[in-house]
Amino acid sequence: MGEGGQRASLPLEAIMPYGDIKTLFVMTTGRSDLVATGNLWKLAYFINAGQRWLDRKAIKRDQLQRYMRDVAAGQKLVELSDVRLIKTVFIVDGQGDESELERFDPLDFKMKYANIDDEDTGTPIDFCINISRDQGLVIGVAVTESVNVGDFATDTKWTKGTGWAIAAGVAVKTGTNWSELSQVTGDQNEAILDGSPYRVQYTVTGLTDGDFIRVRLGETYGQRRETNGTFIEDIVARGTTPSIVFDGAADGFAVTLDNVSVKKSTYANAGRTVAEGGYQSWPAHMLRRHFDSIALGPVPDSTYTLEVIGRFYEPRVIGDWDSTYWTEEEPNLLVWAAAYIMEITYRNSEGADDWEAKIDKFLGDIERDKVAEEVVGINKMKG
Repeated sequence: MGEGGQRASLPLEAIMPYGDIKTLFVMTTGRSDLVATGNLWKLAYFINAGQRWLDRKAIKRDQLQRYMRDVAAGQKLVELSDVRLIKTVFIVDGQGDESELERFDPLDFKMKYANIDDEDTGTPIDFCINISRDQGLVIGVAVTESVNVGDFATDTKWTKGTGWAIAAGVAVKTGTNWSELSQVTGDQNEAILDGSPYRVQYTVTGLTDGDFIRVRLGETYGQRRETNGTFIEDIVARGTTPSIVFDGAADGFAVTLDNVSVKKSTYANAGRTVAEGGYQSWPAHMLRRHFDSIALGPVPDSTYTLEVIGRFYEPRVIGDWDSTYWTEEEPNLLVWAAAYIMEITYRNSEGADDWEAKIDKFLGDIERDKVAEEVVGINKMKG
C-alpha cells in the first residue's frame, strides 16, 4: 500500500500521455507530495523505472521489433538507445536493395578494420555492437545566452537570498544559513524552456569541507559540487518557471560564484519509431543512458537506411505529452508498476508484494490472450 492514501480504480481502456499517468499515480497512491516543486524527479524515476521493469517482465516485450534510421556517408558509428537485444541488422541502399550484415565480435571487427579511417568507403557488409556508457551526446550548443549578467559585472538581474552579495565581479555567499541566488530568465535574453536541454557552466571558489553548491534549472537539479573549480554539466530544464537557481547545504554554506552561463543544447539519442531515427532528450544527471553503438564496416560511401531487428525497451517519458506502449495500451499497469517501484524504494515489502501480485494477475491475462492468438493462427494454418 502506498503512503498516505487508498487505491482507486483506474480506467482500463484509456490512452494517456505521461501527464495523465502522473495524475493517476497520485490518485492511486495518495502521494500528492510527489508533484510538488523539487519532488517531480522522484515521480519521474518511479514511473520510468516501473516501465522498464514491465518491459523486462511482460511477454509483450519479448516480441521482436524493428528500428530504422538513415545513416549518412562517412558515419561509422550508429548510436542506439533502449536496446535489449540486437538479433539482425540490414542495410538498404538508395535503390531499395536490402542485404543482411555479417555480425562480428568487437575484437575480430577491430582486427579486420584496424585502419578503418584510412580504408576505402563502400556499402557496409559487417557490423559489431560496441557497448559504451555515456551521459548523453551533446551535438550542438546554441550561441544565445539565457543568463543575464552571468559575469556579475553589475548587481542587477539576480535575486539575492540572505547572505548573498554581488560585488567586484562575483557573487559571494556568507553566513551559516541556507538561501538561494536566482534569476528568472527571458526579460532580455532567451528564456529557459521546460523540457529543453542546456549546457551550464560556472566557476566556484571558496568552498570548504562539508559545504556544497548546486545549480537548478526550473525544477531540475544539477550535480552537487563539493570542490572548487569550473564546472560544465548538461541539464534538461523542467517546470513552468524559467529560472536558474543556486543553493547549497541546508545547514549553511559559503561560496564565491562567477562566470555563469546557460546555453541551449541538443542531445542526440536514437528514437524508437520505425519511420524515423528521432531525437529525445533526457536529464543526464538523473538516469544515465546506456548507448549501444553499432559499428559499420566499411564506412558508408553514401546515405543508407539501417534496419535493426531486435528487442527494445520503451523510451523514457519526459514531457507531459510523451506516450509509450504502456501509457497507451496498459496505463493501469504502468501506474501499478510505478507504485511497486516506490514501495521497494522505501523498503515496504508488504506493499510491494501486494502490487506485484496485482500486476502478475493482469500480465497473466495478457499472456493468455497472446497464447490464444497464436493458437488461432496455428489452427488457420492447419486449414
